[in-house]
Order: sequence, then structure tokens, then C-alpha cells
Amino acid sequence: MHFIDAAALWVQSIEPQLKQLAWPEFCKMIHECFDRDQHRFLIRQMFHIHRETTVKEYVDRFAALIDQLKSYNPATDPLYIWLLILLMGCEMMSVLS
Repeated sequence: MHFIDAAALWVQSIEPQLKQLAWPEFCKMIHECFDRDQHRFLIRQMFHIHRETTVKEYVDRFAALIDQLKSYNPATDPLYIWLLILLMGCEMMSVLS
């Protein structure tokens, strides 16, 4: 494996433990170190998304955010669907006005 930047420094810091770690434990450590705030970041992005060019581009970006958020909770969350409808409605109203 090849790590760069902060990940390379992190791997060096845990190098003595690597020989004893099972793969699932190593993956969990990576997740705890680097993925902790990603879910919150994605939610913040979702609440601040706005149309910059076409409605299609906006819908594509929003759908990509939903797909990324689903990786944290694979079950379809009705809240995400509701927010999508709400945001799409607001977006369409701004397009029409």
C-alpha cells in the first residue's frame, strides 16, 4: 500500500502495531482516524448546496451527496427523501421566479 501526506505520517506512527493487526482492525483504525467528521461534512454540504449552473447539474450534485450519505446508513432514510423534495421544490421556485 502507498499512503501520502497525513495518512503516510499516521501509518509511520502505528508501524510497530501493524504486524499484529488483523485487516478489519486496521480498516477500523483508518476509519476512526480519517473518516470521523466526513458524515457531518456531507450533511453541511447538503444544507448549503445551491444551483450554480443548470438544474440538472444541481440535481446530480445533490444525488451524489445522498449516495455518499447512504454509505453511512444504507437504509433509505425518509428524512433524506423529504429534504430532497423540499430542496428541489425551493430550487424550482427560484428557477420559475
